[in-house]
Amino acid sequence: MDDSINTRFDPQRAAGLPAAILPLVDKADPSRCNDPLQDADLLRGGTLGGRHAWLRRRGDEHFLQLLNAFRATGGLARDREVVRLGGDQGGRCLEQLMRARLEGRLIQFDWSGLVWMPLFQFDADMRPNPDVQSVVGELVPVFDGWELAQWFAQPNGWLDLLRPLDLVFQNTHRVIEAARADRFIAAG
Repeated sequence: MDDSINTRFDPQRAAGLPAAILPLVDKADPSRCNDPLQDADLLRGGTLGGRHAWLRRRGDEHFLQLLNAFRATGGLARDREVVRLGGDQGGRCLEQLMRARLEGRLIQFDWSGLVWMPLFQFDADMRPNPDVQSVVGELVPVFDGWELAQWFAQPNGWLDLLRPLDLVFQNTHRVIEAARADRFIAAG
């Protein structure tokens, strides 16, 4: 089964998404994330329930934002799908993938009990891209997986409000410099 989520919403491929957000995925409006009253309205009827439903809803909105941000560059895939695809390419590829993962040189984050990875960071043979790994290496000391994914997906002031995701392959040095500046600021 293909666990990646790419360019179009497909309920069959989104089987890992909690049932409570499936109806919202293709209607998702990331701007709603900043309005707790609208979030509360979405939760009416106890869809997610519990004391911390609003916080869980916020996490779902952040996931949907990342899903949309990475859609044009291959989307997101669950870690087991990435490992399976890497294994399909042969032992050396799988070895590189697992080493990079263990060394924290990949963008990966947990959502809904699963580890997700943006696919732009891999080449066609599922080997980790060294340019992306260089940028990740600058940010790992101060950012967690969610923050790394968001950093690549959001416009960056050091990059003239372009997304690092869109520049990393054309101007790697510039993206690394932006990552260093942001690491310096985040470290205090």
